[in-house]
Amino acid sequence: MILVPGGGGGKGVRIDVGVSLLVIVALEASLLGSGRMVEIGPLTLKMWLFLAAGLYVVFRLVAHGCIKLSTFAILLSFAVLLCFGAIMGVLQHTSLDPITEDVKPLVFCFILCFVEMTMKTARHLHTVVRIIKYSSIIMTIAMVVIVILISMGVINFARIYESSVNASEGGDLLFRGSNGFFFYKGSLYIAIGLIFFAFDRNWRAKVASFIAILGILATGSRGYFLGLVAVILVHCVTGKGGMVRRIRYFIVPSAAAIMLLVLLYSGSLVGKQDSDATRMLTVNQVMDRVNPLSFVFGHGLGVGVPERPTHMEISYLEIFQKQGLLGLTWWASVFMLLLIRYRKARNINYTYAQPLFLSVIFVIVESATNPFINNPIGIFVWIIALVGLDVLSGAQTSSALLGQRELAVS
Repeated sequence: MILVPGGGGGKGVRIDVGVSLLVIVALEASLLGSGRMVEIGPLTLKMWLFLAAGLYVVFRLVAHGCIKLSTFAILLSFAVLLCFGAIMGVLQHTSLDPITEDVKPLVFCFILCFVEMTMKTARHLHTVVRIIKYSSIIMTIAMVVIVILISMGVINFARIYESSVNASEGGDLLFRGSNGFFFYKGSLYIAIGLIFFAFDRNWRAKVASFIAILGILATGSRGYFLGLVAVILVHCVTGKGGMVRRIRYFIVPSAAAIMLLVLLYSGSLVGKQDSDATRMLTVNQVMDRVNPLSFVFGHGLGVGVPERPTHMEISYLEIFQKQGLLGLTWWASVFMLLLIRYRKARNINYTYAQPLFLSVIFVIVESATNPFINNPIGIFVWIIALVGLDVLSGAQTSSALLGQRELAVS
């Protein structure tokens, strides 16, 4: 805490540095994609914030702070996995550049310590969720306005395409042809915001949900619609209120998502033949290179395939290629921990536990078509869910704190 003196002899205001930094980190994560959009000097804004969060953790530990044993086990095992993957890559005579390219986004997992130390109450969780929800609306409006301005000729699309460093592989923007439509990786948080809005009964949330749906439509991403269908199905199985009530709230968006999936896969709305062919070729090249050793340990970080020498659209395929069954097992173990926390938290505060869990389900399914689970964009969703569910599990008064807030049982 920092005490800022007040004017006129007032007592002043206490500022929690950790929570303030958490708000900034959440804003950057939910609005600025994987972090390549804003650079400050030699590093991106995300990297500066990561370093600031790391320094905060160090100071807290020096001041007799602590982290949970489960967090220590997760991060220690992950560090060992990263080091082993890097060594495997070096043994494959891979240069340091591609290994570093693979390590950089994965290192973001270590921000788990910071989030655990700063998001300690249900009120803090509520603040982060509000940031994600508002960010989804801001992002949708920005995307729709940009597409409209490009289509009207106000913005020169060719100039944007040529000057944007993100148009290349691995960037946050993917341009769809020359008609002005684009896919922004950070738009994942439009869907995450929609999931939280779905558990809010007030009219403002309904308007926000409609806006978020427009944003998802603007992306033209089959993975998003597939992820939302999966969320609907999982909610029908795990949600409260009886099967009929659960289906009633989701049958219309589910039917719409399924119809859009049919149109997108058929290519009636947006041509997908090239991306489908690329994915299949990548799968074949990965499978052709599998041997008993790589099946378990992978080929090493930095070792791709001719079609995708760096990152692959299918996250799990990339994890298997570079870290093998060992890498996939680590992610599965993290999900098992999340599932344990969810089962406990839903009995204490269902209206927050359910959307947190469904958000992770969305990221898991979406990562089968786009690289999110092993990218800071998706990693932050995992971390917020892991810590948030733990906060709800340990806060018996969380319902009292948030019961009258904006979320309500759907």
